[in-house]
This record gives sequence, C-alpha cells and structure tokens, in this order.
Amino acid sequence: MSHGSFSNHAPADPASAGPALFSPAEIDTFRADDRSAATAIVGLMAGIFSIGLIGYLLVCYWVSS
Repeated sequence: MSHGSFSNHAPADPASAGPALFSPAEIDTFRADDRSAATAIVGLMAGIFSIGLIGYLLVCYWVSS
C-alpha cells in the first residue's frame, strides 16, 4: 500500500488554523534566545575540540620523545 492511495485528504487551509499562539514580540524573543543558545553551543563545542586537540598533541609529543 503506497502513500499515494490516500487521496481523500485535502490540503490544510492556513486561514482555518485558529488564533496565533504567540505574539510577534514573543516570537522575536524566542528567535533571539535561539541565537544566543546556538552561540553558546558553538562556543562549547569549539572549547571541547580545542581541549581534545591540545591533549592529542601533548600525547603525541610525549610518545615521540
């Protein structure tokens, strides 16, 4: 049974979606919070990568000497 056999569903009408759950100001706040969280995550990932790289280089130096 393929998904194409369900042809009795009409596309949703955006006008009938109901009232907006969040105001535009709240959505802007969410987006700003998302940007700051993404910045923090990238910073943490870069820090972890840097610590791992330094540890790897120290082990390579220790093994080679």
